[in-house]
Formats: sequence, structure tokens, C-alpha cells
Amino acid sequence: MRICLLSSGHPPDDDRIFYKEATSLAKKYDDVWIISPHPDKIPKESNGIKFLSIPYARGWFERLQSVTELVTAGLTLKADVYHCHEPESLLAALKIKKTLQCKVVFDSHEMYSATLAEKFPRWLETPIILLYQYFERKQLSKCDALVGATFAISEYLADALGRERTTTILNCTLPDIFGKASQKIWDGKTIICHEGYLHFSRGIRNIIEAVRW
Repeated sequence: MRICLLSSGHPPDDDRIFYKEATSLAKKYDDVWIISPHPDKIPKESNGIKFLSIPYARGWFERLQSVTELVTAGLTLKADVYHCHEPESLLAALKIKKTLQCKVVFDSHEMYSATLAEKFPRWLETPIILLYQYFERKQLSKCDALVGATFAISEYLADALGRERTTTILNCTLPDIFGKASQKIWDGKTIICHEGYLHFSRGIRNIIEAVRW
């Protein structure tokens, strides 16, 4: 079983792609690859994972051009499964599937329709979201399995492929890196921790308001 993780934008040492998913796969399969840009960020401790690099793309236009780079590199591996992580790598994986009849898994880290709509004037946001989601669902229906980084994303993905072929891998750190945790004794004080990038576009205002109450 050869498994290839495709990425048009994430580096090879990405926390989710390398440390969480590829490393977990490598514990069961001995032929796991990552194709991505940023060859200078290949981890020294690769855990048996192998790497191929494509040119780094700057901006959305160059990332769309990277589809061809991913297809070319992906076809050389003739993998059984291609696990892709962005809209561009999804298009590349589906092109590869037409040639190799392989399996394709799409791993959605965010709601790309909303991310794309932010680049347009506010009055265009809703039409852009609807148009993109129509296009995206057609591509998702061609996949063999879908993965969401949150339960909300997985709900959206399940509408395109069904719940039986959709699962969730939360975007949080694996607990084993912290070692054995001490016993928690509740003393009336609640500590809230947010892990990851937090900005106004990702709900920091809503979280602050929720904590206030």
C-alpha cells in the first residue's frame, strides 16, 4: 500500500499533515510519501516518510498553476491512495485518479468558500460562496472519502458524499506529546485554552464575548 499526501501550499513539516497524519499512517504502512513545496522544511526525523518537492507558489494564481506540478509528481509514484489538503491539490488528485484509478481522500482544513469570498467586495460574498460550493460539491462527490478538521466542516462534507464516508480529525495536538497528565482537581476556577491561529476572521470577538458570560 503506497499512500501519498498532496499539498499545494502546506510545508512538508506541517503539524497536521506530517506530525499527525503521515506519522500515524507510517506506523501501519511502510510506503508513505508527502508531495509539497518548501523543500527546506523537510523534517530531519522523517519517521520513514519520503518526500517529493514542487515549486513554491505565491498567490492564488500560481497555486492553481501548481495543479500541473502536483499531477506530474503524483503520477510518478503510482500510489494507491492520494490524500489531498487544498482545492488545488484536490483537483490534482482527481486528475491522477482518472489515470491510475486510485483512491482519493480530501482533507478540508477550513471552509474554503468563506476564505475565497473574503477576497471580494462584501456585496459579492454570498454569490461567490454559493458558486464555489456548487463547484466544490461536484468535485467532492468524486472522492472516495472526506475528512474535516472540525465537526462543522465534516457536516458540510457529508452532504456531498454521505456520513458513512466522512470522518473528523480535529485540528488539535496529539495528547501523547505532553506525556502523562496530572490529575485535574476542580477548584471553582475554569481555565480556557485556545490552540492555533486566532484572529478576528476566525472568531476571536465571539470567543471573548462568550467568555464574558
